[in-house]
Amino acid sequence: MKWMAELEDLAETMETKAAAAAAVARLNLQLKTKETAAQVAIKKEKTFAATFPAPAPVAQLTPKTDLKNKCEAHNKSKTACLGAKCAWKGQKKDDGPCSPREAQVAEHLKQKDGGATAGTTEKCKGKPEPECTKAPECKWEGKECKDSSFLVDMKLALNMVAAFVAFLF
Repeated sequence: MKWMAELEDLAETMETKAAAAAAVARLNLQLKTKETAAQVAIKKEKTFAATFPAPAPVAQLTPKTDLKNKCEAHNKSKTACLGAKCAWKGQKKDDGPCSPREAQVAEHLKQKDGGATAGTTEKCKGKPEPECTKAPECKWEGKECKDSSFLVDMKLALNMVAAFVAFLF
């Protein structure tokens, strides 16, 4: 009976298609679950990112570039370079690079900040070793007493970065 064999083939084809449809339905469900999880992660990331302040604008780096331009104007004369309180790095007196000194950059930044950094460095400067080691904000390094409060700020910043990176992964 030929029609019986054809009927069995059709039944088998229908079962195969039903199994394939079930597999497609399972895959669609998995995709929807992963899509929902991704949307939740994006919302969490946006909420977490909103808790951090915006990064400082690049314009704050201009004091160093202003000093650099001021010093580079004196590249043709060693005496003019030294007169502008810059560092002469040339071999000759009439031609060489003139660049700002680190102390000059730091002083310029203090003036730009309104002297905010001057108070922190002066707390510990000039203290003898016994007084320096007793003060919690000071640290004895080599032959001088230095302010160590920036280390606390650095540790806090590193902890925040570590928490942020851990959240991302």
